[in-house]
Order: sequence, then C-alpha cells, then structure tokens
Amino acid sequence: MSIPCKTYLIAPLDWGLGHASRCVPIIQLLVKHNQKVIVAATGHSKQWLSLEFPDLTIVDFPGVKVEFESGQSFGLKSFLLGLKLWKGVKEDLIFMKEIVRKHKVDVVISDNRYGARTDNTRNILITHQLFLRVPFFLRRFVSRIVKEQIGRFDQCWIPDIDEENCLSGELSHKGDLPENFHYIGWLSRFRYQNIPLEKEVDVLVLISGPDPARSDFERAMRAWFEASEQKTVMICGRSNGIIEQMGNLTIYPNATTKELANWILRSRRIICRSGYSTLMDLMTLRRSALLIPTPGQSEQEYLALLMQSQKWFHSLSHYEMKSKLESSLNEMEYIIPDISNDAEGMLKILLALES
Repeated sequence: MSIPCKTYLIAPLDWGLGHASRCVPIIQLLVKHNQKVIVAATGHSKQWLSLEFPDLTIVDFPGVKVEFESGQSFGLKSFLLGLKLWKGVKEDLIFMKEIVRKHKVDVVISDNRYGARTDNTRNILITHQLFLRVPFFLRRFVSRIVKEQIGRFDQCWIPDIDEENCLSGELSHKGDLPENFHYIGWLSRFRYQNIPLEKEVDVLVLISGPDPARSDFERAMRAWFEASEQKTVMICGRSNGIIEQMGNLTIYPNATTKELANWILRSRRIICRSGYSTLMDLMTLRRSALLIPTPGQSEQEYLALLMQSQKWFHSLSHYEMKSKLESSLNEMEYIIPDISNDAEGMLKILLALES
C-alpha cells in the first residue's frame, strides 16, 4: 500500500511508559512506509523513545507532571489531577502550534494528550479511556467532557477489538461512542512467534506506572523476592540505575523492547500491574500473569477483575500480597487464547485514508 509522504508528529502522554510504548508500532509502520516522523514527548517517555528510535527527531513537549500515590483514592485527589491535566490542554495547544509550524507537520497523532492538535493539521487521538472509572455521581459530567474533547479530533483510534474478546471492557465498549471512533486492534511493540523457549527464570516482576506508586511497588517486590529461593528477574521501569544482584534476585533499571520480550517469553510466571499497555503486550505474546493493580487507580482495579473474569489473568489486591502472593503464583494456570488482532492492517487502512 502506497502512502504519500507526509510529516507525522507522535505525542504520547508521560504517564509511566505505557503511552509511549504503544506508539512504537505506529512509528515503525510510518517509517516502513517512508513517512517523516517526529516525536514530541517529555520526561521518561522522551528518554525511552530516544533510545528506541535514535535516528528520529525528538522534541521536548512539556506537560503536567503526573504523580500517583499508593492507596490514593480515585476520588477528590484524582479528580483534582484530572482538572490539572485538562488545564494543561491549553498550554499544550500553545506549544503544539509552534512545534507544527517549525517542523511543517501534516498529521498529529496524540496518545491521550488532548492538547496535541492544531487547526492546520489532521488530528488523531489514541485512547481506550472513553468512559473513565470516576465516582458514579461524576460519570455523566466527565463522559460529556471527554466526548466533547474527542470530537475536536478528526479521528479517535481505540486500541482494542470490537468483539466479546475485548480488553478494555466498559472503558470503551459501552454508552454513546463518538462518531469519529475506530477500533484499531491492540497496539503492542511485540510480535508473537510460535517458538517454544526454555524457561530460564522462575518469576519475572515488571514494575510500571508513575511515581511514587511505582517506587512503592518496587520496594514491596524487592523485599519479597530478596529472600526467595526462586530465580527472579525484576525490571523496574526507571530511567537510571545499575543492575543489582541479591541472591536469586536480579534487578534491572529498565530493558529494551528486545530484552523485555526475551524475559517475558523465558519466564515461568509473571507479576505486573494491570496497566492497559502491559495487558496488550502480554496478550500479544500470549503470556498470562498475576496482576496486582495500583491501589486506588480505579481503571487498573477494574481491568484486573475483568481479566480474571475472562480467565486470562489472575488478580491479587495490593493489600493481599503478604498473605496470598505465594499461593497465587502457584495457582497460575491460565492460557491466553489465540485471538485475531490485525492492528497493523487497520492502521494501514486508516493512514491511507489520511492521504
């Protein structure tokens, strides 16, 4: 499929690495079709994408610093964080005008940054969060605002499949969807290969998300597995640090896409948060895991229970770790089904429509 050459700007939200990592297959597809790609990012996302794509132009796109405390209720504090993010939209719009003008951008693809758009470009929003898990009395109000913001983009790409095997559940499969939406399949930086690999690691622990909740989870997992007899690898999702060895526990500050895929495929069991991008990656590689959602982050708590009800993943509350972690690991038996997911095919069609 031939796509006329344009300049695409990719702008992910800096909330952990999930939004940045799921932009990888889109960037790869655009580069494959000889498109000019520029990345606008900030914080850890910018550093990580710079390592993944050293040949691309990556510009600084300052944004609201996202923090999430362990146990923070998705009530008042999280609602205030949401208001802070919405306020940041106005600042993003100003920055975006200058970036688009300087680099002569034709199409902006934003992952959850609602201010990453201009009047002079074709604007695409990637999000699976159309119906946020906010307190019940706020849902109608918040849904109306989200739909209004989505309507300011030319297209809304939902990284999921429109069938009963969906991953996002009620987050993007209920209610009044915007007219400009398209389900595009799961976005993962990994590709499934049906090659059996020897399981060299007993437990792989994946740490993710914004601080300080990320650091809290790292400390909890470190304390548990330092004294364990199981061969354990922990990948911390940090931008700095050194490799540490503590008995049977090996700690890596971060990992490249290739390294992470290797650890996922060569580990007997996996422990991780129930972030949406993590779920897409594991489903793509057909690996189950023990999900421990960030306490108070209602979307992760919802997704963990949804995945357990599908019998694809096991779920454990953060507060149950001390008493049930070992037994939960021993109970893991679920197998990920072979679900058709042609995200690249859908992206090719949609990008061709943009030409």
